Order: sequence, then C-alpha cells, then structure tokens
Amino acid sequence: MQASLTSVFSLEVDPRQAALLETEEAIGIVVRESQVVELAPQSAYVRRLQHQMAERANLVSRSRAASRTAGSASTRTRCAAGGKPPRQ
Repeated sequence: MQASLTSVFSLEVDPRQAALLETEEAIGIVVRESQVVELAPQSAYVRRLQHQMAERANLVSRSRAASRTAGSASTRTRCAAGGKPPRQ
C-alpha cells in the first residue's frame, strides 16, 4: 500500500524503510501461505535487520550472494517457515 501511494504521489522513501516494509510483507506471505520468499538485495546491516525480523516471527532466513560485478556484490535474503533453512 505504502509503495503504491509513494509511486502515485512521487514521494521519497528511505531505502532502509522500504526494505523493512518488504520484509514485513514477505513475513506475512510466508506465514499465510508457507511459501519461500526471496527479498531484494540489501546491505549487510539491512540484511541483519531482516534476519532479526524473521527470527521474531519464528521463521528461518538465509542470505546468499545474488550476483557479482566489478567492485560490488549483492546479497539476497530468503525467508521460509519451519525449522530448516530455505534451500538455495
């Protein structure tokens, strides 16, 4: 909802806040549908916050390298229900 309103009104959104909102939405999907959700690449700090959010929701999460380009690397986080980490 917030993303839709932001795009309609061309408002600036803090990237960290957007990532945490994405995490909240993903947690809802995992809880409702027991489906693995992959999140957009984030910095190490944001990934840590995402993992903490997943843990508080009694979910398992794992980060993995998504791609590497000259001088940079991005990492994606996956969340899943249950006691086993999501497969990569």
